[in-house]
Amino acid sequence: MSMQTIQRSSAVIIAVVIAGYSTMSAAAPDSLRVMDVPGVESMQIYRFKEPRSSLRGSRSTVVQLSDGKEIALDVHTFQQSNGGETSLARHEQETREVVASSSLIVGASYRRGDFDFNIAGDPTGTQTPNILSELQWTDLDILAIDAKAKMRFENNVELRGDFTYGIVLQGDNQDSDYLGDNRTQEFSRSNNDASDGSIFRGAVGLGYGFDLAQSAGGSTIRLTPMFGYAVHQQNLKMRDGNQTLSAPPNEMPLGPFPGLNSSYETDWRGPWAGLEIALLDQGAMSLVTAVEYHWADYQGQGEWNLRQDFAQPKSFVDKADGEGLVASLDWTFSRSKDWSWSLGVDYERWETKAGKAITFFANGATSETRLNEANWKSWGISLEMNHAF
Repeated sequence: MSMQTIQRSSAVIIAVVIAGYSTMSAAAPDSLRVMDVPGVESMQIYRFKEPRSSLRGSRSTVVQLSDGKEIALDVHTFQQSNGGETSLARHEQETREVVASSSLIVGASYRRGDFDFNIAGDPTGTQTPNILSELQWTDLDILAIDAKAKMRFENNVELRGDFTYGIVLQGDNQDSDYLGDNRTQEFSRSNNDASDGSIFRGAVGLGYGFDLAQSAGGSTIRLTPMFGYAVHQQNLKMRDGNQTLSAPPNEMPLGPFPGLNSSYETDWRGPWAGLEIALLDQGAMSLVTAVEYHWADYQGQGEWNLRQDFAQPKSFVDKADGEGLVASLDWTFSRSKDWSWSLGVDYERWETKAGKAITFFANGATSETRLNEANWKSWGISLEMNHAF
């Protein structure tokens, strides 16, 4: 190999691996192939040695390989004794190879939620009244603590856990009873305080990530289908009773009434399937959106403490099949290699089909009617801290 050939090649070769620095010798070709390098359409990388007299400068560059991976190179330019220049590069690390990683995420969120359910006057829901009683909890302000764990394996499989516990800071409740169909002939209404209670969400998921595209700057689009199992619960309260409407056959006087300490606990649980789309930036920032569809077995249990004819603490139980939709959007920004922060928003909506409502009486008897529907919806905003290890 002549010195003139080496000088011509050094003008376009920006990605070679240093094998030594003493005398000139050519080694066997490496298996890497450089693509998308300015001035080089397709060529093999060779390891070789060059005599040199002084270092003129150095720079860093990123080279994309034929398999889609990228490598970071330190390029050094040397002044040779005969006046020419030689550019040599050292391969530091592969920046786009998928490796096993784990992360733990903790944070806080604010949520706003609404819940309602109603029952019919008979098990079929066809007799009058088709809506006998309806309960509503509205404008529930919830402060929650969030914890998440994620693990990504070398084979692109991802395992996740997601848990939230929140307390209800304030909210409103309304309890209405009707004699006519479709919420007509209302004969009793109380408007009560709901500034108590809690929520819980727990989910585990398993998925597989696909890197769909990668830009020259290092941004990656990752698609992750997932499935798992989830439990969502609301513990709702009624306090500080206030009768706002009373008509025959109701005999409750209008105004505040003492002793109200009733509750309704919901439980939605079952499998789910979802899809996550992530835009991962080389500058340690990411934008992630996800949507999940849930199949749920629903159960609600009420304790009506002022109804002396009802059993305590389990006054009635509602059961039905349900479904849920959960969507989220998160923006993550990093301040270091292992620590980052994320801002997120999410929305969820749950509803049941018609089911059954079983009432338990103090004398041991039971009765059954129709649960027409139960609905929960909420949205939230969160700030979380992420630690990767």
